[in-house]
Amino acid sequence: MTTSFWEKYKDKIYIFGHIYANLYGLVVINYIPTIPTKSFRHYLALVYSHVLMFVVIVVLPLYFVYSIQDLVETKDRRWQLQLVVNFSNTLIKYCMVVVTYIANFIHYKDIRSITKHRQYLEDEFNRSSVGMDETPRKRFEFMLLFKFGLINAMMIVQISQILHAYFGDGHPVRVYFQIYTFFLWNYTENMADYFYFINCSALKFYRQLKQQLCQMVEENRLLLAYCQRRQRAGLLGHLCCVMSDRVQEFCRRYWQIYDLYRDSIRLHQFQILGLIFTTLISNLTNLFTLFNLLFKHKTFAVTGIVLNFIFAIIFYIDTYIVTMICDQIENEVKAIKKTLKEFAELPALDWRLEETLENVSLSLITFDGRFRICGLFYLDRHLTFLTAATGLSYFITLVQFDINWNNFK
Repeated sequence: MTTSFWEKYKDKIYIFGHIYANLYGLVVINYIPTIPTKSFRHYLALVYSHVLMFVVIVVLPLYFVYSIQDLVETKDRRWQLQLVVNFSNTLIKYCMVVVTYIANFIHYKDIRSITKHRQYLEDEFNRSSVGMDETPRKRFEFMLLFKFGLINAMMIVQISQILHAYFGDGHPVRVYFQIYTFFLWNYTENMADYFYFINCSALKFYRQLKQQLCQMVEENRLLLAYCQRRQRAGLLGHLCCVMSDRVQEFCRRYWQIYDLYRDSIRLHQFQILGLIFTTLISNLTNLFTLFNLLFKHKTFAVTGIVLNFIFAIIFYIDTYIVTMICDQIENEVKAIKKTLKEFAELPALDWRLEETLENVSLSLITFDGRFRICGLFYLDRHLTFLTAATGLSYFITLVQFDINWNNFK
């Protein structure tokens, strides 16, 4: 196995991610389960996270509610609805932070258990996949690095927007509010990154498992050719028993990956629901902001238009790749079932192997690679297209309302 950039620096990246998450009070995010959780430093981080969230959830909202007039007041009356829309967008993110904080507190041990389970599967597949094609690992590394690049790009854009508001003679309260919104986004995005990390790992494990299954199919074909020569039948029976044990091990690994993916969806389903809703509102907000900057605002701010356009595109891509991973997991599950069907359709060599294949095939029927989010919808790429279409529809409605409102005044 060649040493890639990710393999060389992944421990440092995981530690950086853990420290960065702790700065935002997300002590539950621990990419390396070997980091101790019963140390004084860990308990200190827990106290810090609860104090920080009290300030973010209780103290700062009271300050901004007190200063609500400064947030929505403007000399340009045509810009006031835009300020109200931005305020509503931040309110949605605030609700997401509250839900995420409560969910992390309730599922603290379960989330840490998922991390340990993922690391266990990582070690097992590294041991059993020696000498196999490294494409699943390389694609896994690319997806994580790509997500890392998107997050940093969105952070740079948002920091640029804050600096643009600060040096553009913006009201201090609005600058503080933008910083507060930036914090809320970072908090929820850190949990979304963790969810993405677990799901990418599950996708990689399914791809590696499919490789092992394809290898067993090829070996079974060799056993069939060996059987047709009718030599050393006792050895053939032994080889079929070994193959039967490997199929059972394959089934056990399959359901271990299933448990990892299921628990990840189950523990984050309310955050995912909020993520989709936030994406819808953010698409609406970004479109309406661009509309106001281009056609309504008195000062044609090219910098504001460019920053908002870049952020809108990156934010949508970020949401799209999260749903795309779930879509690819579904495709890999279907591919595994298809390969297993081909395996079972090969001529029978031994009754034990045939019975094992039949039992495994029946057990895999129960899972189609998808889970419903809060019992409402499946998380796949079609959902992002639907979100974009809905956001565009609401944007048109909001523009019509804004035009009629200005004519009425």
